[in-house]
Amino acid sequence: MSNLKYLDLSFNNLTGRIPQSMRGLNLTHLSLAKNKLNDTIPDWVGEVKTRLDLSYNNFSEVSFVVPDDKRDHLNLFSCCSRSTDPDQLFVPSKTWGYSLSGDFFSTESNSSNFIQNQSFGIHVPEAELYSVARIAPVFLSYYAYLHKGKYNVALHFAEIVFREKESYSILKRRAFDVYIQDERMLTNFDIAEEAKGPGEPKTRHFVADVNDSVLEISFYWAGKGCADDPPTLNGPLISAISITPVPQHSALWRKLKKALIITLPSSVAVLLLLLAFMWKMGWLGKTELREIQIGQDKHVTLQELIGATRKFSSKMEIGRGHFGRVYKAELEGGQTTVAVKRLSTHSKENIEELLNEFYTLKSLRHENLVQLLDAYFGEGLHLLIYEYMPNLSIADAFFGSKSRLKFNWETRFNICLGIARGLEHLHEHPRLKMVHRDIKAENILLDGALNAKISDFGMASLYTEEEQLMIIKVEAPNGHMAPEYAIQGIVTSKVDVYSFWGGYTRNC
Repeated sequence: MSNLKYLDLSFNNLTGRIPQSMRGLNLTHLSLAKNKLNDTIPDWVGEVKTRLDLSYNNFSEVSFVVPDDKRDHLNLFSCCSRSTDPDQLFVPSKTWGYSLSGDFFSTESNSSNFIQNQSFGIHVPEAELYSVARIAPVFLSYYAYLHKGKYNVALHFAEIVFREKESYSILKRRAFDVYIQDERMLTNFDIAEEAKGPGEPKTRHFVADVNDSVLEISFYWAGKGCADDPPTLNGPLISAISITPVPQHSALWRKLKKALIITLPSSVAVLLLLLAFMWKMGWLGKTELREIQIGQDKHVTLQELIGATRKFSSKMEIGRGHFGRVYKAELEGGQTTVAVKRLSTHSKENIEELLNEFYTLKSLRHENLVQLLDAYFGEGLHLLIYEYMPNLSIADAFFGSKSRLKFNWETRFNICLGIARGLEHLHEHPRLKMVHRDIKAENILLDGALNAKISDFGMASLYTEEEQLMIIKVEAPNGHMAPEYAIQGIVTSKVDVYSFWGGYTRNC
């Protein structure tokens, strides 16, 4: 075993914990990605020199802080059942993203964000479409947020790396599997073989169902097809992706005459822009029948949601603030309850900006943040749907005349700790690093077990600078707003720390 340098155990349904014996292996690369490993990731993982891929597993937590000099060697994307920092998730436009795992072996090609360019020898009208491709060492996934429904998916390929037919047939062969919504669609797919040679385009078509707002398309290299030792640049490769809704009637089909082509890596945002426009124009079905997500695999129509608020009746109102009013909505015969925030009409009206903000906020998941479930942005009606907090805010719990809750010091301390953890997640998130700007008792909610959850994070970005200044003028006299923010408009994470102290700790 002393000569073993590369060990790939990915996609093997391995369970249990990482054995201690692996610590002593003299490996340069070890992949345990896409398994079912659980328990805590051991501390020694952060110390070894091996390039280690633990992505896509079921670990309970990471028990150590990853040193800065190890971040490029350790892939922990989606490795835990609890929320973890998505270091390997790239989100170019906030509304779609992709992740990669694995390593290239040659130093000149070792990149976690690898793009191949080759226009020579592609003799088709759409040559530009195939001249740029993304390649990954082992695993590549794309994510797009879409409405529930059926979609036509076209995957565009051209072998632009292994160019010479002789060397391709003898030494270099690319074969990988393709998954859509976790279902394997292609096995050992060989681009050049399917296209009858390198540099020739090949398109494969599929139909995908979207039920939870996310369409996932994945490509996985299982180690087959290449005789190189060590293997280089032989992972999955994709040139472009085309996605269009399956037409429900002829009128919709006429509006979709031009297919949406997503060139990689720069033009995927076109997909979300077109869908947002179609959404706004009402081309994707009747507005009142549009489905809204209210939980895991739970959906209701917009009409049912509005009906559950009694058409935004004051009797169902459970909160209000600068950004709008919040209503309680009981659905499915009272079995499911959500909170519906109706944004004020003076918030930004640009639907593209609203969509971008919504998908950013929805991607933030933490036990001390109120979970955003879904959103609706139509003409004159902007709704955010959140998980429901039965004990409302700490302002209601501590100071409300109708509150019957009792808080001992241990409960108060745990609430304080929960707020701090939620703020840490917002401030230290590797991609977003968000400052709340409005931490106060009204924005700290309590669930049924009195766990603290921060609400209204990200709301400030939905408003113009002028409107934010008006909010500062209102809140500054209350004493919980940092002076540098209230007076000069300077925004840092210290703004939230100051408000945390002023809005909660001194009142607990």
